[in-house]
Amino acid sequence: MRQVFRLFYLLMISFALTSCGDLFEFEGNTSDLNKITLDRHTLYLMAGDTYQFTATFEPDTVRNKAVFWMSNNVNVATFEDGILLATGEGETTIAGISIEHQCSDTCHVVVSDGWYLPDANYFPFDMVVNADITVGGQPLTENMQVGAFVDNEMRGVGVQRNFFSVNYTELRIYSLLKPYGPNENTFPLYPDDEPISPEKIVFRVYDRATHTMYESSDTLTFDGMTHGYPSSLYHINL
Repeated sequence: MRQVFRLFYLLMISFALTSCGDLFEFEGNTSDLNKITLDRHTLYLMAGDTYQFTATFEPDTVRNKAVFWMSNNVNVATFEDGILLATGEGETTIAGISIEHQCSDTCHVVVSDGWYLPDANYFPFDMVVNADITVGGQPLTENMQVGAFVDNEMRGVGVQRNFFSVNYTELRIYSLLKPYGPNENTFPLYPDDEPISPEKIVFRVYDRATHTMYESSDTLTFDGMTHGYPSSLYHINL
């Protein structure tokens, strides 16, 4: 009878989630002796990536450590056989619910579309950055991808290069606006338009191994010039 009640409880939670589509909350068991904790509370993924959560219990003597997984938005991320699958761009909250004690923990998940090179035929202007990029002072690993953005719009993807044993990242960054200078306004598109402020480039690194996103604190103004050469690279630290 007790097991039937638990199953009914979980089905009711599932029905409430899929019916309202709003951020869910679970009252659960608030006792300090009955607690579930997920290994991540913020997670960045790209569409198609997967992640398997690990849950710990307090006390660790809980006999049944089975976890029921739920996603607030299955169009962003869903579970398949207990593994989270990123399905589309957006944000969602996932919950891991301990079947033994009906207590839960949540994680905020952000999913981005894959980073692809912009269509060069669409953008009339570009600039090149040959960069030495580090994350926390450490060089990039093979699991890291570099992107250049303007107001969250993808404008360039890093390509790894090697020139006489010098490893660096080449970013060709695109824009619709004609560059006028690093500290000046761009030419208006039409004579009666107001001058447009130059675009600011921000750099991001996504680590597929740890599912972590890094962003540069400094920006680079789009000016149509080449920044850095293999002999003197433009340094970016995130």
